[in-house]
Amino acid sequence: MIRQIIYAIALLPTMAAATPDRTTRVYETLFAHNATHAFILREIDDNHGSYYTKQTDMVLIARQLATGMDDQQWPLISIFDRGAEFTVYEETPQVLNLGVTDRVNPFDVVLWRGAGNILPRSFGLWGFTIDVTPERLSIVPRYEQAVLIELGPVNKRLADSIALTVQTLDPQEGYPQAGTRDDYIWLDTFLQEPCQITDVYNLATPGDPPDKWMAVKRSCGEDELHISDIIITAVPD
Repeated sequence: MIRQIIYAIALLPTMAAATPDRTTRVYETLFAHNATHAFILREIDDNHGSYYTKQTDMVLIARQLATGMDDQQWPLISIFDRGAEFTVYEETPQVLNLGVTDRVNPFDVVLWRGAGNILPRSFGLWGFTIDVTPERLSIVPRYEQAVLIELGPVNKRLADSIALTVQTLDPQEGYPQAGTRDDYIWLDTFLQEPCQITDVYNLATPGDPPDKWMAVKRSCGEDELHISDIIITAVPD
């Protein structure tokens, strides 16, 4: 027993030094769509450089099908989980509400905007030939013309959109800023790294030609930063 205690004490400096890197993860989920917009849930997780804590922020985004630009963002939730170990020593709650104002119910928004196909199923990647580089994305549906997407403008819109999320999730004074870093200069450089396409969605609505609009889910990064975003594109006639 004494030997175990001595061993544990010897490990303490190593354990203290082994704090993790700060990791930020951005996830976008296709929530619904109508004839003009896709409605996207964006979740941002930030561990604030700790094994135990996690801040989670969520917004709902209205993204134009024709341009891929975001019209509006609505705050959904902003919480800070201090980890199960925290409550052992403190009486304060483990999960803090960071006090985001003007929160909405995403189902109310999509009903108001006349959107349907809630949480649509992905086609997966079966039947698609996909080639992605830092500059462009090529998707060839089976027996169809190739869809080419220049990623430079897509990445710029994503950086602007995430910066807007930070403004939308304006916490009460004294609480952490929304779960991404304050400086977004890194984002464009990060998205130059090779990414993967994980899902493809058909956004056609009644009256549209088949496959008029397509959404693809891109996944980039590991470790300190991970982003999964939704890219909207038109399908050639």
